[in-house]
Amino acid sequence: MFNRDPKMRIRNGLFFNSQSVVYSDYGVDVNIPAYESSDGPTLTVIPRWLISDREYVLGVEAALVHDYMCRNKNKYDRRIASRMLRDIWVNAGLGKIKGSLIYLFVEIYQWIMFRKEWKG
Repeated sequence: MFNRDPKMRIRNGLFFNSQSVVYSDYGVDVNIPAYESSDGPTLTVIPRWLISDREYVLGVEAALVHDYMCRNKNKYDRRIASRMLRDIWVNAGLGKIKGSLIYLFVEIYQWIMFRKEWKG
């Protein structure tokens, strides 16, 4: 759960949080400093086909947390990062089935491309 509304801003196609944000779940605290950037939910062709523009916008805060964790792979477990992405997005209004599908796509991609870089 976020400790406060992250107050997202957009500049040059990137989203920024104007305040520091703490997200805690699964026994992990993710402390995101102010002005960390995110490019929003990164969706390949198949997942993008599943998500409407409104649902995409709902995923911006989830992407902020996930992108931060991806930049700090040595601190976080890949599976926890994927779960947090799913949970934040679903809590923002994405359907549970779509959230589970996005989670699956993200897990497969992260496992194939970066599994040795992640903690754990």
